[in-house]
Amino acid sequence: MLFSLRERFGTVRLAAFAVLALAGVVGLGLTVRWAARHLGGASAQSTNPLILTPALALESLQAKSLYYNHPARHWLLERRPDLLPEDDRKPDSPRGRSFAQAAQNPKLFRQLDREQRFDALYLAGDPTQFQTLMGHLLDTADWKLSYLDHTSMIFRRNVAQEWEPGRLREVDAKLGNLSSSDRALFLAQAASKVLAMRKLSAAKELLDRAVGLDPRTPQVWSGLAEYHMALGEWTAAVAKADRALALDPNCLQALGVKAQSQFSSKHFADALQTSRRLVLKLPDDPQILFYHAKIAHEAGQYGEEIEVLHKLIEMAKEEQRPTEGYRVYLGQAYARDGQGDLAKRELNMVLNQDPPPPEELRNVATELMGLIQKNTNKNERQRGAGPAGL
Repeated sequence: MLFSLRERFGTVRLAAFAVLALAGVVGLGLTVRWAARHLGGASAQSTNPLILTPALALESLQAKSLYYNHPARHWLLERRPDLLPEDDRKPDSPRGRSFAQAAQNPKLFRQLDREQRFDALYLAGDPTQFQTLMGHLLDTADWKLSYLDHTSMIFRRNVAQEWEPGRLREVDAKLGNLSSSDRALFLAQAASKVLAMRKLSAAKELLDRAVGLDPRTPQVWSGLAEYHMALGEWTAAVAKADRALALDPNCLQALGVKAQSQFSSKHFADALQTSRRLVLKLPDDPQILFYHAKIAHEAGQYGEEIEVLHKLIEMAKEEQRPTEGYRVYLGQAYARDGQGDLAKRELNMVLNQDPPPPEELRNVATELMGLIQKNTNKNERQRGAGPAGL
């Protein structure tokens, strides 16, 4: 091993570049598997369109200038194309691509907002897909949540009354005569979004109601796992995730929460085993693959990390997405694996890129290159000195 990056360079420092590595990542395809990913698995147990689609969120949505994330774009094209400019309806829409990137890049979102002055923000699907942007919105507080249900969140600049959890009763009333299982799914998925709004007690209340309606619904237990994870209660989070997986071994939300909780509690070998199960289910999902690479790194499985990062780079190249963030991680992985020459090759590709990568990423690549070279020089001096005492 060339040197301990954990001690001298720290993966925490490089973790800041997850956003750069994932810039422009899009969804999995508009299939049943898409619904399982973005609605937390509800499609596996329900056939009710009010549960499976954002029909209620879209029925009254109006905006002259609308920002939307990638999952929202699918539903807008299918149900409300009137809200999209003509160019946005094209598969290769540049604006749609920049909107997808902005969900992980608040600076880009602000640039787009200055140019287009949005009236509303429509965010659909799993909150982890837009958590970076939503955290920014919550911190800056110039946008207010005006609507939330189990599929969607809508933000506006000026609202007469900011959304509160009690307003879910208005949505609940429109759902009609649902089965107890469907209503439990509704509450569990809504709770996931309420958790993302940092309203933990309100989310727990919804999840407790869901348990009372149908304790056989795996998404209810994975929602409780997510709640405990938000509190940093890793053991409880893993236990609830396991309960969900006992009901449905393929529950993606439960596998994701379990892996993240094991990672956060530094049970890296266990997290890697769980993450491998997730990768088997979604082998081409860039977000899952990238997180798997991070887990493999901490578990000391650098060969596995390197293999995944190479796959991510090839996928990004095919989709014409940036690769420099991945290459910095790959350089780090090669360095930890004792392959200094390959590490320098990857970092040189970042440093010699035209146009240049973002300055902060370039600075990290330069610093990492310096550490590798310093360690190489040290090893050469030690070899040149011969046996101790000579």
